[in-house]
Amino acid sequence: MRAGPVLGARELGQRLRDYGLSTLAQVAALIMGAVFSTAALCFVAILQSPELQILRLSIWFVGILNCWLALTRILHAGLTHARPSASHLPLVLIWGLLATINFALISEETGGVDGWRHVYLVSVLLMLVSAALTYVESDTASAERFDPAIGAVLSRRIKEFRAPLFSTIPSAALCGGLYYVALIAKTEPHPWLMALLVSNIVGCVSFAGFIFAEMASFRRFVDGVEAANAAGAHDQTEDRGGHR
Repeated sequence: MRAGPVLGARELGQRLRDYGLSTLAQVAALIMGAVFSTAALCFVAILQSPELQILRLSIWFVGILNCWLALTRILHAGLTHARPSASHLPLVLIWGLLATINFALISEETGGVDGWRHVYLVSVLLMLVSAALTYVESDTASAERFDPAIGAVLSRRIKEFRAPLFSTIPSAALCGGLYYVALIAKTEPHPWLMALLVSNIVGCVSFAGFIFAEMASFRRFVDGVEAANAAGAHDQTEDRGGHR
């Protein structure tokens, strides 16, 4: 009887190294597809209803920028995975579910007249899940598991990637306060609705700033890796020249 092919430890190790990146990309594409589809339907429904339209649109823009930031960070994190891990997958699924609920609540068609008020409560949960996801992703990227030539570059990238963790508690407390204001605005719309609108605009600017910071951090990381590769290639060329 002919024996079948044997899967070696080396090949299995390669599969494990690719596991985190491939599964993360697939799950992110699946989840974000559902989230952005819900967001698109929500946007159309908001435009068709004049009830608190500006306020609902401001909440929608905060949500879409949050999704943009989350998708960017999830995909960028996959490049620094030093070891296979599936612990981030449940967090991505929970985050996607909460983000979908968030958009469903904004629209009067799916969330009802007062559904948008509960968006701030869901946002608190989103921030906590995002913080947990950031911690897991950065913990998976250990500078000690990479070539020392890029150790400094990777350490800086991990530090910058973890930076939003420090704003999680204050941001969650702020969203909790806005949820309370949204409930008060049900019986006292003025001036609380205007306060919520201004807060949403500030939130849009903040998320836009976070997106810019993430893109700049990732760009520095790419430049650092390319510089390390160029330096390594130069050293190898000098070594070959010295041995002739």
